[in-house]
Amino acid sequence: MGRRQSPQGRRRPRQGRRPRARRTPLRHLHHARALAPLRPRRIGGPVPLDYAPGTVWPPEEYDLVNAQIGIWAAWHSGDIDQLTTVYSDVTDTTPAEHEKWRPIRKIYSLLRRWFWRQASNTRRPRQRVHVPLAGDIAQASAGLLFAEPPTVECEHKATAEKLEEILPDIWRALSEGAEICAALGGVYPRILWDEDGPRITVTHPDAAVPEFRQGRLRAVTLWRVIRHEGQTVVRHLERHERDEQGHGVIEHSVYVGTVTQLGHVVPLTDYPETAHIQIERDGNQITTGTDRLTAGYVPNLLPNRIWRHLPQASSLGVSDYSGLETMLDMLDLTYSSWARSVDQAQGKLIVPRQYLNDQGPGEGAVFDMDQETFQPVDSLDGTVNLAQVQFKIPVDELDRTVDRIKGDIVNSAGYSPRTFGLDQGVTQATATEVNALDSKDEITKARKIGYWRPVLEELLRALLDVGKAKFQWDVDPEAPLTIEWGGGADIDDETKSRILANWEAARAASTEEKVKFRHPEWEQTAVDEEVKRIHKEQAIGQAEDPGSFRGGFGDEDNRDSPAVVGERPATEEPEGA
Repeated sequence: MGRRQSPQGRRRPRQGRRPRARRTPLRHLHHARALAPLRPRRIGGPVPLDYAPGTVWPPEEYDLVNAQIGIWAAWHSGDIDQLTTVYSDVTDTTPAEHEKWRPIRKIYSLLRRWFWRQASNTRRPRQRVHVPLAGDIAQASAGLLFAEPPTVECEHKATAEKLEEILPDIWRALSEGAEICAALGGVYPRILWDEDGPRITVTHPDAAVPEFRQGRLRAVTLWRVIRHEGQTVVRHLERHERDEQGHGVIEHSVYVGTVTQLGHVVPLTDYPETAHIQIERDGNQITTGTDRLTAGYVPNLLPNRIWRHLPQASSLGVSDYSGLETMLDMLDLTYSSWARSVDQAQGKLIVPRQYLNDQGPGEGAVFDMDQETFQPVDSLDGTVNLAQVQFKIPVDELDRTVDRIKGDIVNSAGYSPRTFGLDQGVTQATATEVNALDSKDEITKARKIGYWRPVLEELLRALLDVGKAKFQWDVDPEAPLTIEWGGGADIDDETKSRILANWEAARAASTEEKVKFRHPEWEQTAVDEEVKRIHKEQAIGQAEDPGSFRGGFGDEDNRDSPAVVGERPATEEPEGA
């Protein structure tokens, strides 16, 4: 006989067993169904800013990206509240605009026992110390690139003069952008203009919706919040692209919506932040006067190892902090332990019960540290025990631990520990090992210059196009243009002295070359004068003819010297001889 079936024709489960629910098969991140909701909605030609009122903003396909950028931004800010918000799941401390990222951050924080996620005791709050090493790394990266501004050379005289006039403001903006790029994984420089002329500004990567094609930026929608009152959020969207004819345009729109939705379009004149924008065509577009894109994207470092499975994010760069978050968290834990050791090392007194002042029923007893007079107490042995407890601070152990963690973080980020004042045994290292450590800065700088140079060259040409079309600049945007960065960090005097001594011992360089190495900023005239002074002091000059040498050390000495070496000078014969 077969198994009994229910009236509906289904098999009944065996007695004593719970029916098993059908499980959805697990799918990895590369599976097509897992990637389906993350694929970009717009691929191809230009798309106007005509989003539907219920459009989720920022777009859902960038939730993972923006959540990770939010973590990097918290480390870069150095703000304790932001770090606590990022790594905790406390609802009342999470800003409304970050509410949609909570599930992603909660899963991420559960993977590890983060120091910044641990709850504090409400009766005695835990003392937490943050070390702003992440901010120092981003500043060091910007300093390597723009502390000494690059030189821009152009063969067209009028264009070169105009560039010399506008470049100082550009370098200041790009220095800020370089720090953002190192911290958040990338930056979007863009061209804007007003009555004073065109200029370059930068936009953070979590305020942009890019569109890449074959790894190159084809269009980008930049956005900002200009009003946030309760649940109402007003956003300004600015889209840089090329139209169907290949001409550059910038499209502006203002949307009034909620924290998570874009909302409906309103006129630009409704808000003073956008009322000055002069629309030229199609209701919300501005022609740029150039066929080049008036916005670019500079990745910090590639390849992207954390978003390789996201098609819309695979061309984005990664932060200098990528993969170092756990070490940064450990550094803060170590410093906080140091602060806790200092707190615990405060002196404590163990006093007899008789020395305590009764505060009344249920109020306990206290010891008055300022009391000078005490009443004698009777004890069995005639003594009163009063002990002092003083814990030691493990300074050496904590100091070595902090330096080790700092050095590992800086080294993994691609920088020399000496740039951050860390020794790490360099005093006992050989010259080759020291040079290898210092070369990490130059290698990282060269990699980042490779990402900055092409974007900057294209933007400068687009800037010249805009200036020529909108402000009648007498420039040639197609003239040959080259951007060169400096040769690297300056060598300290001690290292220079050691190098010069090696050159002198090996006779590997002329005096002129050594002077140029010692003073690279000198003009050729100053170098020639210094060479002459050195030769004069060292009595280096043209050797005298051996036939005319008379044993002296100069013209004045030779003037009265004998005609032949070893010949006795002639003496006058006495009179009458």
